[in-house]
Parts: sequence; structure tokens; C-alpha cells
Amino acid sequence: MPRGEFRTALRLNPMGPFLYVVCLLQIPYRIIELVGIGRGNALWTAVKEKLALLVWVIFIGLMVQWVVRTALGLTWDSEWPLRRLFFM
Repeated sequence: MPRGEFRTALRLNPMGPFLYVVCLLQIPYRIIELVGIGRGNALWTAVKEKLALLVWVIFIGLMVQWVVRTALGLTWDSEWPLRRLFFM
């Protein structure tokens, strides 16, 4: 993903680009938490709740794509059957 190979990352792991974004968001999140800028701030509390929800959505997405790949008998290096639908 750092080199912008979005299609390759999506082909290998459909949740990969989302995980990449979450990893990038960890840097400012951890700095804000360590410094304590957001303590007592209602906006920061709301952002933290949304980020926690995002983590659960990504976790569920990883589980769903694993079940689908297993059910379809796909290996990790094979392409998704719906790939042509998204990338012409």
C-alpha cells in the first residue's frame, strides 16, 4: 500500500486497504492519547467511540472475507470471482 498498489492489496486481502488506513490513524490517535489533549473533550470522546466501532467493523469484515474465501475454496493467491465487477 505505501507504493500505491491499491489493486494488488485489494486482490490479496479485500480488507487490506482498510487495515492500512487504521494503522495510519493510530499515529495521531496515540499521540493525542499520550499527551492527553483529548481528556474531557466531548468531541474526542465521540471520535474514540466511532474509532472503536470502526475497529469492530474491520474485524467483522476480516472474518466474513475469510469465511467467503473458505466456502468458495479460494486460496490467498487466487482472485475473487467478483473482481471483474469492481475492476474492469
